[in-house]
Amino acid sequence: MTRYSSVTFWDVIEEAGIPKPKTYPSQSRFLRWGKNGRYYAKDIGDGIIYGDWKEGINKFYPHSCSNKPSKHQTKERQTKFLEQIDKDAKERNNINLITSKKAEYIFNKSKIVLSEDEHKYLLDKNINQNGTRILNKELIIPLYSIDKKLWSIQFISEDGNKRFLKNGRKKGCFYPLGQVADYIPLIICEGFATGCTLHELTNYSVICALDAGNLYEVTKVIRSKYPNNQIIIAADNDCYGNRNIGIETAMAVAKKFNCKVIYPTFGRGGINHAE
Repeated sequence: MTRYSSVTFWDVIEEAGIPKPKTYPSQSRFLRWGKNGRYYAKDIGDGIIYGDWKEGINKFYPHSCSNKPSKHQTKERQTKFLEQIDKDAKERNNINLITSKKAEYIFNKSKIVLSEDEHKYLLDKNINQNGTRILNKELIIPLYSIDKKLWSIQFISEDGNKRFLKNGRKKGCFYPLGQVADYIPLIICEGFATGCTLHELTNYSVICALDAGNLYEVTKVIRSKYPNNQIIIAADNDCYGNRNIGIETAMAVAKKFNCKVIYPTFGRGGINHAE
Protein backbone atom coordinates (compact mmCIF):
# COMPACT_ATOMS: atom_id res chain seq x y z
CA MET A 1 0.00 0.00 0.00
CA THR A 2 1.17 3.52 -0.67
CA ARG A 3 1.05 6.28 1.92
CA TYR A 4 -2.18 7.56 0.31
CA SER A 5 -4.08 4.82 2.16
CA SER A 6 -3.71 6.79 5.41
CA VAL A 7 -3.00 10.32 4.19
CA THR A 8 -5.86 12.67 3.30
CA PHE A 9 -6.05 15.27 0.53
CA TRP A 10 -5.73 17.98 3.18
CA ASP A 11 -2.45 16.41 4.30
CA VAL A 12 -0.89 16.40 0.82
CA ILE A 13 -1.79 20.00 -0.04
CA GLU A 14 -0.40 21.14 3.31
CA GLU A 15 2.81 19.28 2.50
CA ALA A 16 2.93 21.11 -0.86
CA GLY A 17 2.63 24.46 0.93
CA ILE A 18 -0.88 25.10 -0.42
CA PRO A 19 -3.48 26.67 1.91
CA LYS A 20 -6.70 24.78 2.50
CA PRO A 21 -9.65 25.88 0.31
CA LYS A 22 -13.05 26.61 1.84
CA THR A 23 -14.67 23.65 0.07
CA TYR A 24 -13.57 20.15 -0.90
CA PRO A 25 -12.81 19.67 -4.63
CA SER A 26 -15.67 18.22 -6.68
CA GLN A 27 -16.20 16.93 -10.20
CA SER A 28 -18.72 19.66 -10.99
CA ARG A 29 -16.35 22.61 -11.16
CA PHE A 30 -12.71 23.68 -11.29
CA LEU A 31 -11.93 25.01 -7.81
CA ARG A 32 -9.64 28.05 -7.57
CA TRP A 33 -8.64 30.04 -4.50
CA GLY A 34 -5.94 32.31 -3.13
CA LYS A 35 -4.74 35.62 -4.56
CA ASN A 36 -5.42 35.82 -8.30
CA GLY A 37 -6.73 32.23 -8.15
CA ARG A 38 -3.20 30.84 -7.96
CA TYR A 39 -4.25 27.53 -6.31
CA TYR A 40 -6.50 25.02 -8.03
CA ALA A 41 -8.06 21.58 -7.58
CA LYS A 42 -10.48 19.37 -9.52
CA ASP A 43 -11.83 15.89 -8.90
CA ILE A 44 -11.40 13.94 -12.16
CA GLY A 45 -12.95 10.68 -11.01
CA ASP A 46 -10.12 8.47 -9.83
CA GLY A 47 -8.45 11.27 -7.93
CA ILE A 48 -7.83 15.00 -7.57
CA ILE A 49 -5.52 17.14 -9.66
CA TYR A 50 -4.22 20.11 -7.69
CA GLY A 51 -1.45 22.67 -7.69
CA ASP A 52 -0.13 26.20 -7.61
CA TRP A 53 0.03 28.19 -10.88
CA LYS A 54 2.59 30.67 -9.55
CA GLU A 55 5.08 28.04 -8.36
CA GLY A 56 4.43 25.63 -11.25
CA ILE A 57 3.16 22.86 -8.94
CA ASN A 58 0.99 20.26 -10.72
CA LYS A 59 0.13 17.13 -8.72
CA PHE A 60 -2.34 14.28 -8.45
CA TYR A 61 -3.96 12.76 -5.36
CA PRO A 62 -5.59 9.33 -6.00
CA HIS A 63 -8.76 8.38 -4.14
CA SER A 64 -7.36 4.91 -3.70
CA CYS A 65 -4.04 3.67 -4.96
CA SER A 66 -2.42 0.41 -3.91
CA ASN A 67 -0.16 0.16 -6.93
CA LYS A 68 1.98 2.51 -8.93
CA PRO A 69 -0.09 3.88 -11.87
CA SER A 70 0.70 2.45 -15.30
CA LYS A 71 2.04 4.60 -18.15
CA HIS A 72 -1.44 4.51 -19.70
CA GLN A 73 -3.05 5.75 -16.46
CA THR A 74 -0.45 8.50 -16.09
CA LYS A 75 -1.01 9.63 -19.69
CA GLU A 76 -4.80 9.52 -19.23
CA ARG A 77 -4.57 11.68 -16.11
CA GLN A 78 -2.34 14.18 -17.90
CA THR A 79 -4.88 14.39 -20.75
CA LYS A 80 -7.71 15.01 -18.27
CA PHE A 81 -5.63 17.65 -16.55
CA LEU A 82 -4.96 19.53 -19.80
CA GLU A 83 -8.65 19.29 -20.74
CA GLN A 84 -9.65 20.79 -17.40
CA ILE A 85 -7.13 23.61 -17.78
CA ASP A 86 -8.50 24.45 -21.23
CA LYS A 87 -12.11 24.27 -20.00
CA ASP A 88 -11.33 26.52 -17.04
CA ALA A 89 -9.59 29.08 -19.26
CA LYS A 90 -12.61 29.21 -21.60
CA GLU A 91 -15.04 29.59 -18.70
CA ARG A 92 -12.99 32.39 -17.16
CA ASN A 93 -12.72 34.16 -20.51
CA ASN A 94 -16.50 34.02 -20.97
CA ILE A 95 -17.01 35.46 -17.48
CA ASN A 96 -14.46 38.20 -18.21
CA LEU A 97 -16.25 39.09 -21.46
CA ILE A 98 -19.60 39.37 -19.69
CA THR A 99 -18.04 41.53 -16.98
CA SER A 100 -16.40 43.77 -19.58
CA LYS A 101 -19.90 44.67 -20.82
CA LYS A 102 -20.84 45.62 -17.27
CA ALA A 103 -17.66 47.71 -17.03
CA GLU A 104 -18.62 49.54 -20.23
CA TYR A 105 -22.09 50.24 -18.83
CA ILE A 106 -20.66 51.65 -15.57
CA PHE A 107 -18.07 53.71 -17.45
CA ASN A 108 -20.71 55.24 -19.74
CA LYS A 109 -23.03 55.94 -16.82
CA SER A 110 -20.29 57.72 -14.86
CA LYS A 111 -19.32 61.37 -15.32
CA ILE A 112 -15.86 62.71 -16.06
CA VAL A 113 -14.16 64.45 -13.12
CA LEU A 114 -13.47 68.04 -14.13
CA SER A 115 -11.59 69.10 -11.00
CA GLU A 116 -9.80 67.43 -8.09
CA ASP A 117 -12.21 69.31 -5.81
CA GLU A 118 -14.93 66.86 -6.84
CA HIS A 119 -13.44 63.95 -4.87
CA LYS A 120 -11.84 63.84 -1.42
CA TYR A 121 -9.33 61.13 -2.42
CA LEU A 122 -7.81 63.40 -5.08
CA LEU A 123 -7.53 66.23 -2.56
CA ASP A 124 -6.01 63.98 0.12
CA LYS A 125 -3.41 62.63 -2.31
CA ASN A 126 -2.80 66.10 -3.81
CA ILE A 127 -3.19 64.80 -7.37
CA ASN A 128 -5.08 65.96 -10.45
CA GLN A 129 -8.09 64.13 -11.84
CA ASN A 130 -6.10 62.66 -14.78
CA GLY A 131 -9.08 61.50 -16.82
CA THR A 132 -10.90 59.74 -14.00
CA ARG A 133 -14.66 59.49 -13.78
CA ILE A 134 -17.07 59.41 -10.86
CA LEU A 135 -20.22 57.46 -10.01
CA ASN A 136 -22.01 57.30 -6.65
CA LYS A 137 -19.13 59.16 -4.97
CA GLU A 138 -16.57 56.60 -6.15
CA LEU A 139 -13.73 57.30 -8.54
CA ILE A 140 -13.89 55.10 -11.64
CA ILE A 141 -10.47 53.88 -12.84
CA PRO A 142 -10.85 51.84 -16.05
CA LEU A 143 -8.56 48.88 -16.75
CA TYR A 144 -7.55 48.47 -20.39
CA SER A 145 -5.70 45.71 -22.19
CA ILE A 146 -2.85 46.49 -24.59
CA ASP A 147 -5.35 46.62 -27.47
CA LYS A 148 -7.26 49.41 -25.62
CA LYS A 149 -10.27 47.25 -24.73
CA LEU A 150 -11.98 48.10 -21.43
CA TRP A 151 -12.09 44.96 -19.27
CA SER A 152 -12.73 46.05 -15.71
CA ILE A 153 -12.85 48.94 -13.25
CA GLN A 154 -11.19 49.88 -9.99
CA PHE A 155 -13.44 51.84 -7.62
CA ILE A 156 -11.91 54.23 -5.07
CA SER A 157 -14.07 55.65 -2.28
CA GLU A 158 -13.60 59.06 -0.70
CA ASP A 159 -11.75 57.52 2.26
CA GLY A 160 -9.38 55.62 -0.06
CA ASN A 161 -10.89 52.13 0.05
CA LYS A 162 -10.32 50.30 -3.23
CA ARG A 163 -12.16 47.45 -4.90
CA PHE A 164 -12.26 45.87 -8.34
CA LEU A 165 -15.32 44.96 -10.36
CA LYS A 166 -16.18 41.37 -9.45
CA ASN A 167 -15.12 38.81 -12.08
CA GLY A 168 -13.38 41.49 -14.14
CA ARG A 169 -10.17 40.70 -15.94
CA LYS A 170 -7.15 42.30 -14.28
CA LYS A 171 -4.23 40.25 -15.57
CA GLY A 172 -2.12 42.36 -17.94
CA CYS A 173 -4.59 45.28 -17.84
CA PHE A 174 -3.71 48.80 -16.73
CA TYR A 175 -4.63 52.48 -16.61
CA PRO A 176 -2.40 54.74 -18.76
CA LEU A 177 -1.51 58.35 -17.92
CA GLY A 178 -0.23 60.28 -20.92
CA GLN A 179 0.55 59.02 -24.40
CA VAL A 180 1.90 55.48 -24.69
CA ALA A 181 3.93 55.24 -27.89
CA ASP A 182 7.16 53.93 -29.41
CA TYR A 183 10.60 55.29 -28.51
CA ILE A 184 9.59 57.28 -25.42
CA PRO A 185 10.36 56.52 -21.75
CA LEU A 186 7.55 54.68 -19.96
CA ILE A 187 7.11 54.37 -16.21
CA ILE A 188 5.23 51.41 -14.76
CA CYS A 189 4.00 51.55 -11.17
CA GLU A 190 1.45 49.87 -8.92
CA GLY A 191 -1.16 52.32 -7.63
CA PHE A 192 -3.17 55.09 -9.30
CA ALA A 193 -2.12 57.84 -6.86
CA THR A 194 1.56 56.94 -7.27
CA GLY A 195 1.13 56.99 -11.03
CA CYS A 196 -0.50 60.42 -10.96
CA THR A 197 2.30 61.86 -8.83
CA LEU A 198 4.97 60.46 -11.14
CA HIS A 199 3.18 61.71 -14.25
CA GLU A 200 2.63 65.19 -12.84
CA LEU A 201 6.21 65.56 -11.57
CA THR A 202 8.06 64.13 -14.57
CA ASN A 203 5.60 64.59 -17.45
CA TYR A 204 6.53 61.02 -18.45
CA SER A 205 3.89 58.59 -19.63
CA VAL A 206 2.93 56.32 -16.74
CA ILE A 207 1.21 52.95 -16.72
CA CYS A 208 -0.63 51.99 -13.53
CA ALA A 209 -0.84 48.23 -12.94
CA LEU A 210 -3.19 48.97 -10.00
CA ASP A 211 -2.08 45.85 -8.15
CA ALA A 212 1.31 44.52 -7.01
CA GLY A 213 0.46 41.07 -8.34
CA ASN A 214 -0.24 42.57 -11.76
CA LEU A 215 3.14 44.30 -12.12
CA TYR A 216 4.79 41.34 -13.85
CA GLU A 217 1.97 40.79 -16.35
CA VAL A 218 1.67 44.48 -17.25
CA THR A 219 5.42 44.84 -17.75
CA LYS A 220 5.38 41.71 -19.89
CA VAL A 221 2.75 43.06 -22.31
CA ILE A 222 4.27 46.55 -22.42
CA ARG A 223 7.76 45.22 -23.18
CA SER A 224 6.34 42.97 -25.90
CA LYS A 225 4.49 45.89 -27.50
CA TYR A 226 7.32 48.41 -27.08
CA PRO A 227 10.63 46.50 -27.34
CA ASN A 228 12.70 49.63 -28.02
CA ASN A 229 11.37 51.86 -25.22
CA GLN A 230 13.17 52.63 -22.02
CA ILE A 231 10.93 51.18 -19.31
CA ILE A 232 11.28 52.33 -15.71
CA ILE A 233 9.58 50.48 -12.88
CA ALA A 234 8.67 52.73 -9.97
CA ALA A 235 8.75 50.38 -6.99
CA ASP A 236 6.87 50.72 -3.73
CA ASN A 237 9.45 50.96 -0.95
CA ASP A 238 8.01 48.65 1.71
CA CYS A 239 10.90 49.40 4.03
CA TYR A 240 9.02 48.97 7.29
CA GLY A 241 8.29 45.26 6.94
CA ASN A 242 10.44 42.19 7.49
CA ARG A 243 10.94 42.00 3.72
CA ASN A 244 10.83 44.78 1.17
CA ILE A 245 8.39 43.04 -1.17
CA GLY A 246 7.84 46.14 -3.32
CA ILE A 247 11.51 46.56 -4.25
CA GLU A 248 12.17 42.80 -4.46
CA THR A 249 9.29 42.34 -6.88
CA ALA A 250 10.29 45.33 -9.01
CA MET A 251 13.92 44.18 -9.22
CA ALA A 252 12.89 40.68 -10.33
CA VAL A 253 10.51 42.04 -12.98
CA ALA A 254 13.08 44.59 -14.18
CA LYS A 255 15.71 41.88 -14.60
CA LYS A 256 13.30 39.72 -16.59
CA PHE A 257 12.22 42.48 -19.00
CA ASN A 258 15.31 44.71 -19.17
CA CYS A 259 13.95 47.69 -17.23
CA LYS A 260 15.35 50.21 -14.78
CA VAL A 261 14.05 50.59 -11.24
CA ILE A 262 13.43 53.70 -9.14
CA TYR A 263 12.01 53.91 -5.64
CA PRO A 264 11.48 56.60 -3.00
CA THR A 265 13.62 56.96 0.10
CA PHE A 266 12.12 58.12 3.36
CA GLY A 267 13.69 60.48 5.82
CA ARG A 268 16.38 61.81 3.49
CA GLY A 269 14.33 62.91 0.48
CA GLY A 270 14.96 62.27 -3.18
CA ILE A 271 14.51 59.21 -5.37
CA ASN A 272 16.91 56.27 -5.51
CA HIS A 273 17.80 54.73 -8.85
CA ALA A 274 18.81 51.11 -9.30
CA GLU A 275 19.86 49.36 -12.47
